[in-house]
Amino acid sequence: MRVYGHPILANGLRTDHPLPGLPFVDDSHIPIEDPDAVEAVGREREEGMWGRTDRCLLRTPTGNTRFGDKAFTTEPSRHDLAWLVRFHPEFGRTIMLVADSDAASLYADLRDELLLWRAGGYWWDGTTWWRPAQLFDMTTETYVRRAVPGAATVSAAATLNGEHSVTRVKILTVDDIQLDAEPLDRYDWLQHLATWAQHRPADGLPLEQCVVDVTAPELAGNQLLSLNQTASVAGITAGTLRGYISRGENDVPDPQMVIGGRSMWSRPVVHEWIETRAYTPEESSRAVSHDFGEGLAAGVADLREKISYWILSRLSRSPEIKPRFALRWRDQQSFQQVAIDLSGTIAANLDQIVPLDHLARTILDAMRGDVLEQYDLDTQLERTNQQRENPRIYHISDDTGLMLDWLIRHHPRLGRFVVQTFVGDLERENDRYQTSRDMLLHTLKVALGPGKLTAEQVESFLRSAIMPSSDPAGS
Repeated sequence: MRVYGHPILANGLRTDHPLPGLPFVDDSHIPIEDPDAVEAVGREREEGMWGRTDRCLLRTPTGNTRFGDKAFTTEPSRHDLAWLVRFHPEFGRTIMLVADSDAASLYADLRDELLLWRAGGYWWDGTTWWRPAQLFDMTTETYVRRAVPGAATVSAAATLNGEHSVTRVKILTVDDIQLDAEPLDRYDWLQHLATWAQHRPADGLPLEQCVVDVTAPELAGNQLLSLNQTASVAGITAGTLRGYISRGENDVPDPQMVIGGRSMWSRPVVHEWIETRAYTPEESSRAVSHDFGEGLAAGVADLREKISYWILSRLSRSPEIKPRFALRWRDQQSFQQVAIDLSGTIAANLDQIVPLDHLARTILDAMRGDVLEQYDLDTQLERTNQQRENPRIYHISDDTGLMLDWLIRHHPRLGRFVVQTFVGDLERENDRYQTSRDMLLHTLKVALGPGKLTAEQVESFLRSAIMPSSDPAGS
């Protein structure tokens, strides 16, 4: 199975939650009972080895709670392999063998609330199954969570159905593992699973609590999409999709299943992959781009037109400059072409004319200042028992709003950064500011109203930069 493009090679023998299709490898030389000890196996032991451990926390409005630990270490006898372990006092441990080159990335993807992966990135938090994380909300710097309707956990007990095979399958060692090995077929893997069940450690979970797989209507075989069907749903050719996959481009999601060597995707995962395209910097730029298909932001196109006029006036009217061009370019059309070329160069170097990064920070600070000023006023009204709005609606001053409009028109990516950071900062301090994302979007629309962006452009830009508010629980 692959997760975010990285293959998982095998299960540790003492895992509580075996990945289907993968063999079991002897992990007795790894102290999987203690995350700090796992880290110590590889950390600073010798060249080519590394290890790490972190506490996992569930972040809630009322505070953070401990949700187990995670750790990884380079395999001592084979530095091209690594062990990845997720611990939880109630839900047991997941032990995976991966390529050492993939360990750090998979470790980072093993987020605090995540206990295990299945079906190409579907994940479980102990009670609920969620779809693979694809949509990243830049305002809160978190992935959008979407629960899987009708999902059910398949346990080891249900998979074995009370029949432990009498066939003894060899427990592999790390020396038996090949980085490019194919998954086991269903029959062979059940033999391995039965052998795993016969080697359960004393502190292991009961088979009824050991998660093997997930089932859901959207993961049924007749609901999955082939590569050609996935490409069709995405509005691209099959060849383009194959190219994306082979080159590792455009964050194509991992398939939920591979049947006879053919990758298959669930339809909701494909639709969410398509949805990610609506929240890219390119879409924000396109929302306020020049209408002539040249790829220029609207503000840059305006600046080019102004500079073109200045240069054209200078070239055509100056008695000092005009003779220099008269012999080579003899007509007004030639002057215009020279002017367009020169002005295009100037407009494309706007960041050398205006300190855009500093300007963006200044506009953001001004917006925060407007909010803080109104917050202080609201606090004073509360002290005098006067009415105030709830949730609170904040307003950005006209001057600041016009500067935000200018920044979005001239550099949409920096404008996107400003509005995302503004909304994210206030949402993170919502206990203090007592507002909502919808109210903050209203604030931005009002602030941009007097500017040169049309209402349609404002709506399109904000839609591409800021996701709608959603239930944090994913319901």
